[in-house]
Amino acid sequence: MLTIVAIPCAVALSVLEFLCMAKLAGTKVSVSSAAETTIIGSMANLLPIPGGTLVRVAALKASGTTVKRGANITLLAAAVWLGICLAYAGPWLAAFDQHAFAAILFSAGIAVIIGCGIWAQLYFGGFINIVGLTSIRLLLTLSDAVRLYLCFWCLGLTSGIEQVSVLTLSSFAGAAFSLVPAGLGVREGVAAVLGPVISISAPAAYLATSLNRILGLVVVIPMALWIAARSRAGANQNLTSAVPATSQMIKDPNG
Repeated sequence: MLTIVAIPCAVALSVLEFLCMAKLAGTKVSVSSAAETTIIGSMANLLPIPGGTLVRVAALKASGTTVKRGANITLLAAAVWLGICLAYAGPWLAAFDQHAFAAILFSAGIAVIIGCGIWAQLYFGGFINIVGLTSIRLLLTLSDAVRLYLCFWCLGLTSGIEQVSVLTLSSFAGAAFSLVPAGLGVREGVAAVLGPVISISAPAAYLATSLNRILGLVVVIPMALWIAARSRAGANQNLTSAVPATSQMIKDPNG
């Protein structure tokens, strides 16, 4: 169920997120192009560089915007992600008597989201699109919580919605460390630190987030390979079709 439903749904939401980013950039991107960008970006994150960010900026530039504008919109999307993570996970800490931290994280998250809305309106003039971007990121965060819950279930471990909701903080932490391939070990480490705070053992939190990552790769890698194979086939077809035309030009240069 986790692989068949939850992870493809997260990929689809990421595609919608990129489409919203393109609208903020004032360009239009096809769904297929957005899907390729999302999947290739996921694979690029395995590199010890901000690969996903670079892929998105490059795709936005290819759609007609500038590198600077594309980079700013990508940064805006990351800030929205941070705001949603803090605002969503924060209140759940109150269930573990962490009322002060719950209030601080929630307030910080709301402040970041409001700031993103003002930023988008002033510089991109896309209030509706930033609302859409924020809504999609919230759905992605909820999807992450569901995936973590199912991972605990697959491992035969018990968890509650309040626990996996707090653990969604680790997803942004892992993404923020772009110098580590895919934030490898960072998200799991943060989850292990958060575990005891929310009445989950550190090893259990580490195992569940690791399983979540592995299953995500199991779904995304075949998609990326299919895209690569299709692109290679298209390139070969273009090369094959160009050979006769080139031969004709050589035989009849005045043609």
